[in-house]
Amino acid sequence: MTDPVTLTTGAIVAIAASKFIEGAGAKVGELVTGGTLKQAGTQVSKLWGLIKGKFAGNQRAEEALGKVEAGDASALTKLEVYLDDELAEPQNQAFATEVRQLAQQIINVQQQVQVQQTNVNQGRDQFIVNNPTGDLKLGGS
Repeated sequence: MTDPVTLTTGAIVAIAASKFIEGAGAKVGELVTGGTLKQAGTQVSKLWGLIKGKFAGNQRAEEALGKVEAGDASALTKLEVYLDDELAEPQNQAFATEVRQLAQQIINVQQQVQVQQTNVNQGRDQFIVNNPTGDLKLGGS
């Protein structure tokens, strides 16, 4: 099982941006991989949309969002600062809760994907449980 992940603002931004910037999710402990994006793509898109909607009208934040969507990883830090400020505001507690819940759901999907990809050893033969291919024989030559 994987270690619990602390949902920092940086982790939330990396998860949300993972569909635009390859490896963004990996920066926070491999939170979002290709398999996760396939299974949790809707939640990742919803998280991104929620964050993007919050910054509608904020020119500097919209600029950072646009750069992230264009694949510019350097804009992640700016977006993290803007989101951190929003999450800290008392009047934004409902937004903060929703963002954290969505991010946690995505992490849960990632943990399920990792559990499903467990190798099973049968004597000297090893199989990938979630995707067996080829001529699979147990204990034979």
